Amino acid sequence: MHLGGKPKLDCFKSNLERINYSDSKLHLLLLCKFVARQWPDIFANGLNPGWVPTKMGGNSVTDDLQKGYETRVWLATSNDEQAKVSG
Repeated sequence: MHLGGKPKLDCFKSNLERINYSDSKLHLLLLCKFVARQWPDIFANGLNPGWVPTKMGGNSVTDDLQKGYETRVWLATSNDEQAKVSG
């Protein structure tokens, strides 16, 4: 959803401009990339769990909920070199 988001960084200066869901996903990605650059010794990753079963997804979901969280657990706990990336 971040691909449809707009930065709208002025919204943090005032409450006049609203952000939508896609904007919030873009903000999270930008924060992750900032943390990865600012502190290179810390692994910071943003990931897309896919279209998983939630109230928002309804009956049209196409991805597996378990796979959505397994990647997060793998990134947080694995010693695999592929998991030791940032940004």
